[in-house]
Amino acid sequence: MPLNHKSLLSLVISLIGLLVSAQDYIIYHKTINIAEEEFFIKNNSERALQLYDSIFNQYDFVFVKDILNAAQIAKSSKKPFRQFLNKGFELGLKIDHLKEYPLLDDYYKWIYKNQQLKKEYDTLRKQYLKKIDFEYLNLTYQLLKTSLTNTKNRANTIIGNKLNELRIVLKS
Repeated sequence: MPLNHKSLLSLVISLIGLLVSAQDYIIYHKTINIAEEEFFIKNNSERALQLYDSIFNQYDFVFVKDILNAAQIAKSSKKPFRQFLNKGFELGLKIDHLKEYPLLDDYYKWIYKNQQLKKEYDTLRKQYLKKIDFEYLNLTYQLLKTSLTNTKNRANTIIGNKLNELRIVLKS
């Protein structure tokens, strides 16, 4: 089926959008790398935290692992770290995840003891859950499940065929 002008234009616009998004996240990742260098190589926690804070404020979606790194750097440097964790909670980080990080384990325990902090977390968690399109998420899971099943079936067919070929060779 040949592409008409409208279809071609839509395709080009979509590709440009993808390229622009990719460029944005290239900058994101480069900035995260610079922040990590500032802390781990140059021992400059102040500059590292400035970079983290700046890049987190520029993007709607940031990676929770980067937020956790920033929070740990801040806490180990005796700097404010709660704003990083709150950003993480907005993006789906759960309180229970904190117990996996020794530097944040005491904060995990403190949240459960402090009703105000627990209330703040619950509010941020509700905001996060409201953003999720569960119908789309379910569709995505179903498509993934179908794809994995089809891949497994194809792999089993290929393996079965190869085993049959091997049996024939061994019999001859």
